[in-house]
Amino acid sequence: MDRIGKVEGLSDGVADIRFTALLPLRMEGAGPIGSVDVHAPVFVPVTVAEVESAYERLLEKGREKTRLAAAFRAIDGLTDPARVSLRPVGCDGMTTRQVERSAETKRQFFSEIVRMYNEDRPGTGLPKFRLKPFKVQVRRESRDGKEKERRTVVLCLRDQVAVRVLLARLTAALPVGERWNQVYATVESLVRDIRNRSTPPLIIKTDISQFHPSVDRTRLLGMLRAKGVLDSRTMDILEHVLCGHPSADEVAGLPMGLSVSVLLGEVYAASMQLDGMVPGVRVHRFADDIVLVAGSGADPAPILCELDVRMAALGLSRNAEKTVVVKEGRFEFLGVQFDGRRVWHDEQRVKRWEAAVWTEVGRDIRSHQVMAGLDSAHPLPDRREVARAAFREHKRGERSAYWRYMQRLRALDAEEVSITHQPAA
Repeated sequence: MDRIGKVEGLSDGVADIRFTALLPLRMEGAGPIGSVDVHAPVFVPVTVAEVESAYERLLEKGREKTRLAAAFRAIDGLTDPARVSLRPVGCDGMTTRQVERSAETKRQFFSEIVRMYNEDRPGTGLPKFRLKPFKVQVRRESRDGKEKERRTVVLCLRDQVAVRVLLARLTAALPVGERWNQVYATVESLVRDIRNRSTPPLIIKTDISQFHPSVDRTRLLGMLRAKGVLDSRTMDILEHVLCGHPSADEVAGLPMGLSVSVLLGEVYAASMQLDGMVPGVRVHRFADDIVLVAGSGADPAPILCELDVRMAALGLSRNAEKTVVVKEGRFEFLGVQFDGRRVWHDEQRVKRWEAAVWTEVGRDIRSHQVMAGLDSAHPLPDRREVARAAFREHKRGERSAYWRYMQRLRALDAEEVSITHQPAA
């Protein structure tokens, strides 16, 4: 694959370019967003049931970690399942166990979040919703010989639930679908694009450099206000979550660890409107990963130049180091290996996920060892075997969305295999 860096020739006024993107969103009883008949939505007060639902979704993440931790229950001092339970914990040290000490404690916890949404601060007319200062965890990773810093925010438990209530409302207004369905739809679209061409196409693979930290929060809020998909009170709350909380200056863009970041990042990226940006070029994008497909004789330079213009208009930039022209149709995209018209899953990616399972569960177990008064050097089972067993059980089980995605991917490849091996007439 040929690597392509920055494309020369962008105008000095590129930062002044504006796009009036029409996001593919709809509201009940209204026309497409951007059309004149869109009615301004009205804030519907948050209910205890909504908060309880958000709390349950947070608990489910803890239950998943607890199931993964089952492999560690033979460790001395951690054989009691209650002590192994990995419940969500906030940056203030509060856990769900404390919330559930009594029905009254739980009721007060939920009621406080309801008041955050529904009540006003005295004399302001603005919602009482205010996040407490959060912690920022900095983790440095090394991949391909390069150091990369990841910054993740950790909110207090109350705020984790409160932001999940906001996420549920954003999801209803900005439907993007289940993650693995999105991944498959992107992969299938790319596969069929390649298969439907009579000659091998020009394929360019790239991504957005430092996407989430580069998102302009003020511009994102402006987009959402202009589209009118959210009521003004919810917009005020979202503005506080992104820009107005006490720790806002410690992180850039859309911070990881904030449950609304992925959804809002998709809204921001979609506003580039890459489809149809160059005649004859098809764009396949998932989050910040992009593949451009053009005719076999196409010149990549003007295509990338137009892509750079669209990114720059949003304060984003293309990752020059990861921009390559694919040779012989072989490349990797979203963990999937493409080879001509064939497609299969990248087993190296699976192994990295197995390692990630160990890292996450192992870190939680270590913290519980400390809480249980055990020495941090206490032996643990073999890392590789624990990670693989946990991965097989919880990622490859029939109830897993990931497992269903893998079955669809295999079926997609089988279509080409069956055509290739059809006997001649």
